[in-house]
Amino acid sequence: MAGRPPSDRVRRQGQLLEIVTRADFVGIADLSRRLRVSEVTIRSDLRDLEAAGHVRRVWGGAQPAAHAAVQDRRSPGATAVMAAALLRSHDAVFLGAGRLSADVAAALTQRPDLTGVTVVTGDLPACEQFADHLDRFTVRVTGGTLHGEVLTPAPEDVRHDRVDLAFVPCHRVDSHGVAHLDEGQLAAVARWSTVSSGRTVLLAAADVLAATGGTPWLTLGEEHTLITAPPQDRRALERLRATGVQLLAAAS
Repeated sequence: MAGRPPSDRVRRQGQLLEIVTRADFVGIADLSRRLRVSEVTIRSDLRDLEAAGHVRRVWGGAQPAAHAAVQDRRSPGATAVMAAALLRSHDAVFLGAGRLSADVAAALTQRPDLTGVTVVTGDLPACEQFADHLDRFTVRVTGGTLHGEVLTPAPEDVRHDRVDLAFVPCHRVDSHGVAHLDEGQLAAVARWSTVSSGRTVLLAAADVLAATGGTPWLTLGEEHTLITAPPQDRRALERLRATGVQLLAAAS
């Protein structure tokens, strides 16, 4: 006798897991739209998948469990350390979504000279890096300010905060100097689109010039900074420098 077909819930959770596995971060609203179910249902499914060890629920969405495990090690790489070095005490900084944001957060906490820093972010793994350092960092997320594990409602929408630096993980930069973001990165930036920034700093992996896909977001210019490992393609590197972007090469 043939086995019983999988339930709608099982099929949906399989689809949800497939979507999350392909990205650094996927928002609940986006999952709700793509799977055509309520956000309450998505949250319930994510709880089940997290309990099974497949995903990790983060602020506003979910990410693959494997990515979260890497973030929890709190060992920032050269790109994150170089980014953290740009910040000064009493600055305000925006952190986008993705593994590099959590790395930057970890690098910031490892600078004992920093005090009075305000962090604006919707990325929960990044928030968690500051849990033991709230005497030096104020962390502002959707709807309030983080105090340990408690979120105190904010009187104003944090999307109107002024920040001195905006750190945005970047999927790739094309031959025309246009930065492309993946789905999770783009959702995080769109959510905070009204944040004003003194300078935008893009963070990218070593293959930033060779990667494919992503959605065009920003044309790089002299008012931007890109931190990445030195590309091996010198011609591509020269094209990137021709955009006027300030290029900081992290040790690979």
